[in-house]
Amino acid sequence: MKFTLTVEYRGCIGDMGNHLSLEEIDRLVLMTDSQDVKAMKEYLGNHPDIMEFDGFFVELHEGDYSRIFTFFGNTPLLWRSWYEIIRRLE
Repeated sequence: MKFTLTVEYRGCIGDMGNHLSLEEIDRLVLMTDSQDVKAMKEYLGNHPDIMEFDGFFVELHEGDYSRIFTFFGNTPLLWRSWYEIIRRLE
């Protein structure tokens, strides 16, 4: 399965509630363990646009990632920027 990937800036992590509902935020799983981060990057095809990121927030749905967000650093500090990774099937 081939897809295109784009990374879109969403703001500061502290402002996440301005973009997502509390229910959506509650469903996100934080991934910062180096092995999990490596596996996520491999899942995304080691795309050059995501290789510098150090952590992810993911939402799981029916055994797959339905939404993926990322940030720099392994701690999601409120002032750090967060980005949404959008995958589209080709």
